[in-house]
Amino acid sequence: MAKHKFERWAKANNVPDIKSYRADHTPFNSAIWQHDLALKKQTIDFSGVGAHHQNAVAERAIQTVTKWARTMLLHQVIHWPDEADVHLWPFAMEHAAYIWNNLPHCDTRLAPLEIFSQSRFPNYNSLHRLHVFGCPTYVLDPKLQDGKKLPKWNPRSRRGMYLGYSPDHSSLVARILNLQTKHVSPQYHFVCDDHFSTVPNSDAGGAANPHQLDANHWFNLVESGYENFRDTLDRDAQGRPIAPPLQDEWLTPTERAVRLQRRTLINNRCRARLHQQAIQHRHQAPLPGGNNGGHAPPVPVQPPIPLLPVNQPPIPHVQPVHSQPQEAPNVQDNRNEVADDNVDDDLSVPEGVAEGRTTKCSYRRSYS
Repeated sequence: MAKHKFERWAKANNVPDIKSYRADHTPFNSAIWQHDLALKKQTIDFSGVGAHHQNAVAERAIQTVTKWARTMLLHQVIHWPDEADVHLWPFAMEHAAYIWNNLPHCDTRLAPLEIFSQSRFPNYNSLHRLHVFGCPTYVLDPKLQDGKKLPKWNPRSRRGMYLGYSPDHSSLVARILNLQTKHVSPQYHFVCDDHFSTVPNSDAGGAANPHQLDANHWFNLVESGYENFRDTLDRDAQGRPIAPPLQDEWLTPTERAVRLQRRTLINNRCRARLHQQAIQHRHQAPLPGGNNGGHAPPVPVQPPIPLLPVNQPPIPHVQPVHSQPQEAPNVQDNRNEVADDNVDDDLSVPEGVAEGRTTKCSYRRSYS
């Protein structure tokens, strides 16, 4: 019976005896409920039909928890629409109720559970260990949890969904939904992706009204958004921030085509302007007063590049060995000969040497 379970929970939270209840007329006027109240010498006070203000504290808490659970489900639909399921609302309600009971109020600095149990929490570590409801969760492979090994290239974890804390365990254990088997189990070895960065969502409808995001909205988002990736932004002549452009992988094929067409048009305009300036400079008439225009400062003349002197030795006379006509010696042999005689030469055979001649030349670098 739910009444007995609630009383056991209250006893575990330093409230041993419940003496009175206030509730709606239905279903708390049942015979089983009334019989249990009589056995434990408890009383009950009913609210009028439609008079929710007579139980305003409980009604307001139920309204807040319900809105929180609805917001959690909508947040999951936006960021992970492929795995969002409205049938998960009982887990969302329980997760929202846990946050409501353990979250301190800003006015009293006390959580509702602290007021109910009349005792302070030693710490709020359970709130620090909370994660976003419905976020992707990666659970360590069972073989690795048991101390066994896996092949080197096998995945080490399996993707699941975070559904809040397990009510039967400590706050270090969470309830994880297996996406393949749809089975919910308590897990300890897991890692949560609170930002939904490991699941695709933009292609499945995650982006809200992408065509209405104009330049002004983009400037405001980058300048005053919660995630600002730059400390300071450059500004244009009107003082507006210059937002960094989106990368191509974030654009749709239509937006990529528009961006490519715009960049091509800008490049063509720049080339045409540079070409026109070059033509005007080429056909510009000389100003009076010489090439300098009479008033413009003279252009500094660069010193000429010094030429290396070429000292050609006298061509030796070669005597014929046989009566056959003289043939030109091999140029490769002559190069080797020059390289042997002049080791410090940079070039062995100068350009322009007539065929049929054998020369030994040396180039010396001299700088005046």
